[in-house]
Amino acid sequence: MHQRRRAYDIIYSKQIDQERDAAKGGHWRGDNINTDELEFAVFCVERVAEKLNTTGEHVYKMMTDESDTLDNYIIPCYEALHTQGEEYIVRDLLGYMEARGAKP
Repeated sequence: MHQRRRAYDIIYSKQIDQERDAAKGGHWRGDNINTDELEFAVFCVERVAEKLNTTGEHVYKMMTDESDTLDNYIIPCYEALHTQGEEYIVRDLLGYMEARGAKP
């Protein structure tokens, strides 16, 4: 449960930071992450972390700093991805991240 809360806090705080930057004239993609997308993003971070035997924070960095997985795949493709099984989602995300240079 602690890791789930940590992943949620990391992703939610990123959204808040982006909204704050946008309000100050910075660039942001313009759409808010709704609760379902946020919960799904946390699920994805947790499941990939479990598969890689690492922390959610490490996977979050892989999905944001090392690749565009969170902002350009998980959230925009939420409608299609969340209907898939856990094993498929994890395998798909790992493939996407690897193709974009993220190193476990």
